[in-house]
Amino acid sequence: MRKPSQRMQQTGFTVLEASISLLISALLASQAIPALGKLKQRQSLNGVAQTVMTDLQQARSEAVLNGSNVHLKFSSHASGTCYVLHSGPSSSCSCEESGQAVCTGEGQVVKSEWFPTRGEVAIRANVSGLSYSPRQGTTSSTGSIDIHHRNGDVIRHVVSITGRVRSCAPGQAHSGLQTC
Repeated sequence: MRKPSQRMQQTGFTVLEASISLLISALLASQAIPALGKLKQRQSLNGVAQTVMTDLQQARSEAVLNGSNVHLKFSSHASGTCYVLHSGPSSSCSCEESGQAVCTGEGQVVKSEWFPTRGEVAIRANVSGLSYSPRQGTTSSTGSIDIHHRNGDVIRHVVSITGRVRSCAPGQAHSGLQTC
């Protein structure tokens, strides 16, 4: 038998302890969710910027490797923005309103990218296109390509006359990039 002064040892949580734990967890989650959203947006922008950078480098490499001019043509439509990497004459390929890359004559699409207006990311270039020469991969003109996220963040790729690309962030530093 048990003595009246002895207490039974409790195990588990009381309702108050469980409520406090739940409240603390909810507060922490409410702080973490917006940060995760911003991280996702930043990753989306960085992913597209890396794709564009790779395509710029591919255009230069294709020109030197194949010994013929390679072109990167940009276009903007009401339904989105697009670029097409192609061989052949500079005016032989373009993006249609639907985002489909089309070529005429000797033009041949190497790669194209479409960014719908309703998407998170859009591209804008200050030139209609870049042409890479097979001679050391130089370009016929310089240009910059801005990759915009709908939250306002921007990454800019600046293409020099030598065909080399550097990246920067207009306005404020972004993902370790210098401002430009």
